[in-house]
Amino acid sequence: MNGEEIVDFVSKKPADNEEEQQAAEEEEERTVVPTHREAFAHLDAALLWFEEQEECDGRRLLSLKSIRDLAARKRQSLLKQMLITDYIK
Repeated sequence: MNGEEIVDFVSKKPADNEEEQQAAEEEEERTVVPTHREAFAHLDAALLWFEEQEECDGRRLLSLKSIRDLAARKRQSLLKQMLITDYIK
């Protein structure tokens, strides 16, 4: 290796390290999805908060209740014991 090749090699090393750091940071930045139970609890709290706001109207309230009810159904489906025949379809 001559001097230029050594300089190129050494100067490229940190770039690779930076790419590895960025990849690690992107993995850390991945959003953690709440469970159905957590989503229901947060939506229920949001519903209580929203009902007290001046901007609360029937249409928006119904939308929020619909989303909360969806989380409740998903939460309930996890609590229900499945039959063995449900797995054989």
